[in-house]
Amino acid sequence: MADSSFDIVSSVNLQEVKNSIAQAMKEIQTRFDLKGSHSSVELQGEEIAVASADEFKLKAVRDVLEERLVKRGVPLKALTWGGVDHALGGTVRQRITLQKGIPTDKAREIVKLIKGAKLKVQTAIQGDQLRVTGKKAQQKKYYRHTGFPGGIRETTFAVLHAKHPDRVLQKAVKGMLPKGPLGNAMLKKLKVYAGEAHPHNAQRPETLEL
Repeated sequence: MADSSFDIVSSVNLQEVKNSIAQAMKEIQTRFDLKGSHSSVELQGEEIAVASADEFKLKAVRDVLEERLVKRGVPLKALTWGGVDHALGGTVRQRITLQKGIPTDKAREIVKLIKGAKLKVQTAIQGDQLRVTGKKAQQKKYYRHTGFPGGIRETTFAVLHAKHPDRVLQKAVKGMLPKGPLGNAMLKKLKVYAGEAHPHNAQRPETLEL
C-alpha cells in the first residue's frame, strides 16, 4: 500500500483577488472622500498596484482593499506591501506583492517544527512547497490474543487490509463506540462487505391504490 502524504503550500487564489479588486473599485468610485482623487487598484501579473492623490487617500484605498480581500477569504499575510512612491502629477503609488510558495528559510523552520514534534513522518522541501509523508500503513498495528500463554499476535494495517479489508472498517468503528455491552450490541448492527456483493436487497416500493 502506498504511503500517505500531503503537501504544505502557500498560494493565493487570483480569481478571488480579482473579485476583491473589482468590489474595492466599486466602493472607491462611490466614496465622497475619494472623489476626484484618481484612486485606482489594478492587478498587474502577480502584483497589485494601488494609486491615489496623496498618502492619506492612499491609506483609505488600502483599507478598502484589505476589507474586501478579507471578505473574499484572501489572507492579508499573503501580501507584502512595498514602499510608497511619488509619481507624476503629484500622485502616490504603492505595489503589493502576492506571496507564492514557501520561502526557503520558512520551509526549513517548518521542517524543524515537524521534527521537534517527534511525529513518525518524513518532510522534504520540494521547490516552493513541502511534502510530508508517513508510513502509517506499516506502522499501524492491530493486536489480538489466542487465549493461550504467549498467544499475543500482531498484524499491520497493510496486511489486514489486503486479507480482510472489511475488518479494517469494523475495527475503526469499534474504537468509536462505547466500551462494554452497549458497544457490543451496537457493533452487531454494523454490516460491512468487501466489494459490491451483499445479501441486502434494495427497497422495492409498490403502488398502493386507495
